[in-house]
Amino acid sequence: IRKRIQALGLNLSDYQKTESGIYYNISEQGDGNPITVDSTVTAVYKGYLLNGTIFDQSDSVNFTPKNLVKAWQEILPKIKKGGEVHFFSPPTTAYGISSSGPAPFASLEFDVTIKDN
Repeated sequence: IRKRIQALGLNLSDYQKTESGIYYNISEQGDGNPITVDSTVTAVYKGYLLNGTIFDQSDSVNFTPKNLVKAWQEILPKIKKGGEVHFFSPPTTAYGISSSGPAPFASLEFDVTIKDN
């Protein structure tokens, strides 16, 4: 993950690291009600493999964070409506060894903007 951040020309010191190993940078905090794992939110997002390949994206999707991978459950409550976050998830907070994800045991990168909650 650190190599990918540097390869993108980003500054590692701009990212905070959670205890679970997620690196995140909040570019816009947003305002309004806090997001919880039980909130219903509308988001714009892109998900990348660490080689830069987009594996998933949406211009408008509604979801409840508790139904998503742990990384989203952990990071989205850090922002509010209008918030923007860029984060890197290790496999343990993404899809793990599951074959339901884009690649087994892959670290993933996400850009997320919350449009409504």
